[in-house]
Amino acid sequence: MTRYLLIVLLYTINVFSQAGTSYKVEYNYKNIGLNENEKLELRLNKSDAISYFPGVQKSLDTVMVDQEENISFSVKPNDSIGRQYYFNGKTKQIVFREFVGISGKFLPVIVDEKIPNFNWQLKDDVKLINKMTCNKAIGKFRGRTYEVWYTKEIPTAFGPWKFNGLPGLVLEAKSTDNNIFIQVAKISTLTASVIKEPAKGKKITLDQYVTYKNNEVNDFIDRLKAKLPRGAQISAQVGENYDLEKSFE
Repeated sequence: MTRYLLIVLLYTINVFSQAGTSYKVEYNYKNIGLNENEKLELRLNKSDAISYFPGVQKSLDTVMVDQEENISFSVKPNDSIGRQYYFNGKTKQIVFREFVGISGKFLPVIVDEKIPNFNWQLKDDVKLINKMTCNKAIGKFRGRTYEVWYTKEIPTAFGPWKFNGLPGLVLEAKSTDNNIFIQVAKISTLTASVIKEPAKGKKITLDQYVTYKNNEVNDFIDRLKAKLPRGAQISAQVGENYDLEKSFE
């Protein structure tokens, strides 16, 4: 009986200790439609977490035309901070730093929203990633369906970007349309991790953010027209939305 109690005690201490550890998780992120291939970093502790997409040192505007002559574009403003997504486990809120088109310029904004629900379906599939046992889950969120693999060996509800609500850390994720891929590259433990919510941007509401995002295509077309010679015309058709979030409910 004493031996049994000792095992339970040691197991409890181990789980508590692991839950209190801070982590730095590095991922490779790929968005085929937007021609993005970059790093994504997640830092998390017991109470909160933040994801970082890298900033850039100069403005980058990429225009793509597919075989059906649909125009899509990707804009990376001159900004060394980049996109950030902060989870506050106490308030159940996300504070994120993104970019929207305002008066012909792409500017950083700070937005609050409730931690979203991916309506996860937990599957029985199991595989090893980085020598960790992972389980499969399927979730739907804002126009996309994601297939993810998470490990209970790092018990946290936080994940990269806005992924959350699973019983372990997300190590891999992909959209079922094979456009978006997120794959873990490296996991490190930290002795201490001070996580702060994003700053340095115009504070707007989620409704305002959605309005700006919905108007970006028309704003981009207007900027193209302004650069054309007098009398020239442009006809553009809205093609596929390749963002992580395709639509807002």
